Parts: sequence; structure tokens; C-alpha cells
Amino acid sequence: MYYNSYDLTYKNPFGAVKTNTEVYFFVEVTDATEVYLVIKSDDGDYKYIWMNRIQKNDKIGYEITFIPDRAILYFYHFQINVKSKHNLLKNSYEQDFQLTVYDDYKVPDWYKNGIVYQIFPDRFYNPYKHPIDYKPNSFIYATWDDLPMNIINEEKELVRHDFYGGNLQGVIEKLDYLELLGVNIIYFNPIFQSTSNHKYNTQDYHKIDTMLGDEPTFKRLLDECKKRNMHVILDGVFNHTGDDSEYFKIAQNDKNSMYYSWYYFKDYPKTYESWWGFTTLPKVNSMNPTFRDFVMGKENSILSHWMKLGVDGWRLDVVDELDGEFVEEFKSSMKYFNKDSVLIGEVWEDASNKIAYSQRKKYFMGKQLDSVMGYPFRTNVIDFLNCSISGKQITDNFKLLKENYPREAFYANMNLLSTHDVPRLINMLNFDMDNFKSALALQMTFAGVPHIYYADEVGQQGAMTPDSRRAFPWNNINQDILKLYKKLISLRKNNRIFVDGEIKFKYLNDDVFFFTRYFDDENNIDKKVSVLIVRKTTILTIDLKYGTIFDVMNDCQLKVGEGTINHTFKKGFYIFSNYDLNK
Repeated sequence: MYYNSYDLTYKNPFGAVKTNTEVYFFVEVTDATEVYLVIKSDDGDYKYIWMNRIQKNDKIGYEITFIPDRAILYFYHFQINVKSKHNLLKNSYEQDFQLTVYDDYKVPDWYKNGIVYQIFPDRFYNPYKHPIDYKPNSFIYATWDDLPMNIINEEKELVRHDFYGGNLQGVIEKLDYLELLGVNIIYFNPIFQSTSNHKYNTQDYHKIDTMLGDEPTFKRLLDECKKRNMHVILDGVFNHTGDDSEYFKIAQNDKNSMYYSWYYFKDYPKTYESWWGFTTLPKVNSMNPTFRDFVMGKENSILSHWMKLGVDGWRLDVVDELDGEFVEEFKSSMKYFNKDSVLIGEVWEDASNKIAYSQRKKYFMGKQLDSVMGYPFRTNVIDFLNCSISGKQITDNFKLLKENYPREAFYANMNLLSTHDVPRLINMLNFDMDNFKSALALQMTFAGVPHIYYADEVGQQGAMTPDSRRAFPWNNINQDILKLYKKLISLRKNNRIFVDGEIKFKYLNDDVFFFTRYFDDENNIDKKVSVLIVRKTTILTIDLKYGTIFDVMNDCQLKVGEGTINHTFKKGFYIFSNYDLNK
């Protein structure tokens, strides 16, 4: 018995499908009495569908066409019945395959074609000699180059908030820098009023934090971004608020206020549910009608306030802790204000089959998320370059992700390598610059939206939080790394094949990762580019039908001969192409 869900001979079409699409299955079986497709929807029981015997060229097997009629996950395998002299033997292909079925949707092109730049505002840039405001119970670093640290007491509680003084005016003054880098999407960590530097403990959703600026400054920033054809995405933190928020303080003092029902009080007013046990972050009932209207109502809501000002999208913090109905309503309301807006979710795993709090999430069924933060992308790249997984494993991991995600989701995946919640890429790769360059080059040639965490492009270092949130080293920029970023961003933006070309993975050996980007037909050499990442020097047999092999590390073309040859590839990143990529 043989079945391969990646091969169109056995399953057509490949991967996720739209509702009411005919899905053809073929399983190769040489000797059987009968064969069944055993399939179930995520909320149903297995159904046994009898398959027809057929001979396809030199293959003998069984086929069936299945038409899923609703957006949901299906899981399937095959049962093979073989009759012996005395009884019927039943053998199942034990592995359950996933079939993602979704209602058709489209992610705006400006996002899929973009380069995302994440800014942690307090750490980005301050054009003044001092902060523009101060917080009680906090301290300001003496110099911009000081390393961040947490001030905690004997109970390991945070007792002082720390600030550098970066602000929105500083972002405005660096927009030309970002434009020259090639960035056209800015994703901000939270910017609303809060006591902390990270601002995930919101005090007031309708007010810009006073250490960052004010609403007129933010509007000016949006206007300056529009002039440069840049888009702005905000961080939406709606699973919890700060314990010092105006909403929670009223709830604690007045049971009759509408805010009381927003929270989960256990022993009023001092004991309540909070995010992961942090009492400074009281959990919100996101399904409360008044809270939902406050967040996404048509008038005077958080969404109406900021989207009417010119915001182009949102990233939902800890989206797996928000109810699916909330996410759907948020997406619908967001589209009401701007039909070309984008909704991104913080998901750390395969988002197509995520289960949280015993509920299967429906992020990619067509009514919720456009994109997720691509932590699996980061994990695969870092683990491969660090020799924690093999070339076979990274190939299989990306094949599975591509199979599970709708095409729009896969090409809108936010392919990140560092964020404010994890160590920076350069630290994770143990300061191996060859691997750092390979990771970046892979990111810029892969399917999905490249994401840059502020200052990665100038060589900033950072271990686990808070170290990963160091200030941008404007006086100590690594020009070589910056030059490489600009070159690879330009390569992507000037060659559409890296943005929306198809992608196909091929396993060569355990020390290389290989994939091909192509238009229309992968056999058309004039519309095809192949990418090779080598983590250890290796010998490969290659067919030199390509016109050029470009060594990205050394910024040169290789001259390796003609025809099919064996060539030794040193550690690095190579692009095989039959046309000029240096435009």
C-alpha cells in the first residue's frame, strides 16, 4: 500500500481546499478485497466511503472523489480489507491526514507584498535629550546604550518599570531610514496608555501613552507613512487589561457599573482571574456584550477610534485565549471600517489545527485571521542551522505547514526570526555570521511576509527578555549587516517570483535545505529559481541547465562547469537562476 498526500497522483488538489471543491483520492493497493476512505469532520464521527478499483498507468489501486461542503478540518485514512481462507482481515493506514476546508477569502496584496518592521516604541529612538514624560515608580536609564534589566524584590515581583524614552516623534524622524531599508509595513507593540514599557497592561485604550506622545503626533505619523506608501498595524490587547486601568478600578469600586461584568471576580473585590496568574493583568470576559461593543462597536469603540484615524490592521495578542466569536466579530468590524485592513494573530504553533482550552480554533476557515506570527518558521530555520533537525525534517515540516494552511494564509504568514518575546536571531545562532546570513536570505526568498524585529538589521544582540528589548544602537550600527539586509530586501522586492511564485520543497541530504520558486510550470526553466541553504560543506550532483549559480554569502557568481556535475558547496546560501536577479 502506498499513499502520498503531496503528490497530485494520490490527492488532487494539493493541500487545503475551498468548500464544495472536488477532492480526488487514490491509494495504491496491489491486493485487496475492498478499500475504504475513512474520513470525519472535526466535530463528527468517521464515515466509511467505498473506493473504486482502478489501474492508472502502471499503478493499481482505488479511487474516490470527496466533496466537503463546509469550512472545517477533516481527518482521514484508508482501510484495506483482504479476504483470507477463513476470515476478512482489516488493515488501516494508521496515520490520519488533515484536510483543511475553508470559505474563500483574500488577504490584501499590500500585506502579502510587504516587508514588516516591528517597533518596540520605548526602545526605538528619542530625538530629544530627555523623555517627554515620566511614570511614577519607575526609572530612566542613564544612557541609551545601557542594557535593560528587571528590578525585582525577594518574591521575584517586578517593583520598578524601566524606560529609555523612545517615542512616536522618534519614529517619524526615522521613517526615511525605514523607507531606504525597504520597509513598507510598521507593526507597533502596544502604544496605549500604560504604566509599563511594554504596555500590555492597558490603562486607557483611547489614549496614546504620554511617554510616547499624543494623538496629534500619532496622526502625523500615520500621515507621513501614507506619503511613503507605508502601512501601520497596531497591537490589540483585549484578553486582559492592567489592574490600574480605569475600567478595572471602577469595577472594583462599583458592582453596578458595566465594567464589573467585564471581569471574573472570585472574592470581590480583591480576588479575580488574571492572565497566567499575574494579578497586574486581570482577565477580561471578551464575550461580554458591553465589552465587545466597547472594542468594536460602530461608534466610539476602540476600532472606530483608531481605524478612522488611518490604522491599516491589528495584531491580536494571545488570540488563542479569545473566543472565536470575538475574533470573527473583530474581523468583520475591522473590515467595515477598512475593507483592505489585515488581522494578524499571535499563534506559536501550526495555526490551522490549534487547540486551546479544549477548543479547536478556526483561524483559517475564512472568517477570522488573515495571518499569524510565524514562530514555526523561526523554529525550523534556527533548528536546522544549529543542526538540531536534519534536512529531511525541515523539508517535511515546511511541506506539512504548506499542506495544512490555505494558500492565502501560507503566503501571508508573518515569517519572523526575532521578536520581543524571544532571544534575538544572532544570539540563537550562537553569533555564527554565516548562519545568520543564511537565515536572512532564506527569509527573504521564502513564501510569506518577511518580518524584521527592530535593530536586527544592524546587528543588535539580545538574550531572553528583557535583554531582547535593548535600545536601537544608533551610534553602533553594523554597516555590513545593514547592507546585507538592504540587498536581500531589494532582491525580494525586485523579483516577484520570491513574493508570489509557487514553492516546492525537495530533500537532497541532511545538511542542506532546498526549495524552488516558480511561475505557472515548475519545468519552465525561464520562470524558475531554486534556493539552496548549506549548513556544512557538502558535495551535490547538479544539472547546470541554470544560467547562474549565485553565491549570496560572497556576493559572486560561481563558475562550476557544464552539464551534470558533482560540485562541492561550502557552508552558505545559493540561488540557482536562469535570468538576471541583480536588477
